[in-house]
Amino acid sequence: MTILEGATMVVDEISKSFRRERSRQDDVLHDVTIEAAPGTLVLIEGDAGSGRSTLLRCLLGTYRVDRGSVVLRCDAGSVDLTTTDDRTLSWLRDRYFSWFDGHFFSPPHFPAWRALARSADLDESTARKKLEAFGAGDLGDVPVGRLLAAEARVVALATTLSRTSSFYLLDEPLLGQGEMVRGAAMAAVETVRSRGAAVLVSATPDSPWTALATSIHQLNRK
Repeated sequence: MTILEGATMVVDEISKSFRRERSRQDDVLHDVTIEAAPGTLVLIEGDAGSGRSTLLRCLLGTYRVDRGSVVLRCDAGSVDLTTTDDRTLSWLRDRYFSWFDGHFFSPPHFPAWRALARSADLDESTARKKLEAFGAGDLGDVPVGRLLAAEARVVALATTLSRTSSFYLLDEPLLGQGEMVRGAAMAAVETVRSRGAAVLVSATPDSPWTALATSIHQLNRK
């Protein structure tokens, strides 16, 4: 996995709604426009229910938008992630995006270090050091299937930020975390930004990410 040189994501007036009942539709996102350029940190702020997670899932292609575009621009050309075919979308997502939403997918019998190493293409020693940086060194030999929910969340965050990607989409990465994890996560984000990656983070207003953000997009609950 490599950094896509000079890659920029341009989100132009995307909207997304969900049909809850036969006669009722919830508008979650309305004409959202943002840009994520190399080395930037875009902070997506909002209270619960404002559409932060929905927005990130739309950028990743997990949700298809109702209107608008999400264009990935690079030296090789431009691709609109909202209209491209599923095969191309999957290819781009696997190679150039790292995603964190608190879940961790790995064979349950894998020890945590091996799961991280496999996902981030690292050797055992480096994988263990990554876990130690997040205060999770003692979890290295614990099978993924035996991790508690809070433990799995830390390992998932360490794994996401250990991968080499062009775009990192982090959905409330500091939720419920202590100072050590917060410090490690923010340091890791600064490292990937220095390499030319773009980071998009969702958080509540006045989060620690505000100090690092190059731009802030506020979502309001409908």
